[in-house]
Amino acid sequence: IAKTCVGITPMSNELLADANISVIDLLTELFAEALAGIIDQQGLAGTGSPFTGILSDTGVTVVQNSTTSTFTLAATPDNLRDLISNVKSWSLQGAAYIMHRSVWALVQKTKASTSGEYFISVANPVIAGAQQTQGYPLAMAGTCWGYPVYLSDKMPSVTAVSTKFIIFGNLKHVFLGQRQELGVAISDSATIGSDNLFAQNMSAVRVVARHAIAVGLPTAFAVLKTSAS
Repeated sequence: IAKTCVGITPMSNELLADANISVIDLLTELFAEALAGIIDQQGLAGTGSPFTGILSDTGVTVVQNSTTSTFTLAATPDNLRDLISNVKSWSLQGAAYIMHRSVWALVQKTKASTSGEYFISVANPVIAGAQQTQGYPLAMAGTCWGYPVYLSDKMPSVTAVSTKFIIFGNLKHVFLGQRQELGVAISDSATIGSDNLFAQNMSAVRVVARHAIAVGLPTAFAVLKTSAS
């Protein structure tokens, strides 16, 4: 079921007339960026209002660390490898890890208990850094066990008990439907909050889009979760 997302900003007509840049174009760009962030948040971590994301979908396999409630100790190479074993084999082609950049930093700093060497190095085929560091969704931040790592600020970043914080799986099995492309409208006669636009010589820019998001095949994903205590 598609849901409507609305962004609206009132401003003075003087600003619209006198600005050196196109305020309408700038606002449209900013709203589009915000909408992309909302789609990321709902698809990855949505709790059901309005959409259920991967982290909340009850059909997704959960790999729970039984001994630690901290991201630092739970995000081990062993646990990351276990995620691969808990998704259907047909979904591995195109699969990837998704996590917050602060969690990826913890993985990058993981050291071998005996030698003290970092697991992550260009020479290490298990976990490697990458020259591309923009992260999800533009470019991978590195690789882990041969699979790309993408970063999203919509993923959990604060350690807590019973928290799902790393996703492994194939994002093509998250279905995104678009019922209405980004539409822009301008009004000078509405009331926005306490602002009567006509009385105050103002206008408002409204941006509207309609999308639907669903985890189509939960078995294509596995998530890593901290312990309950």
